[in-house]
Amino acid sequence: MLKDIGEKSRSTSGESTLYASDFMDDGSKIQLKVKIDTSSGEGIFDFTGSSPEVYGNINSPKAVVLSALIYSLRLGFYTPICINCYIKFFN
Repeated sequence: MLKDIGEKSRSTSGESTLYASDFMDDGSKIQLKVKIDTSSGEGIFDFTGSSPEVYGNINSPKAVVLSALIYSLRLGFYTPICINCYIKFFN
């Protein structure tokens, strides 16, 4: 799956590294860089540059972060991904 996304990105932008950033309701920054190795189909999801944890209920547990990663790949690249298959990608 990541091989296809990386190759699709490389064909349109010339690189297989993807970037995105947005802000939470409280103004906290979420910054994501996804570096995809198109030969192995592996990816590194890097949140460097994101705001630190905050007090309150806006932080996310690991399961929610993994779901958000799958959702962002589906949304950003219009790629059909089996929702129940994410366990294979992140274990």
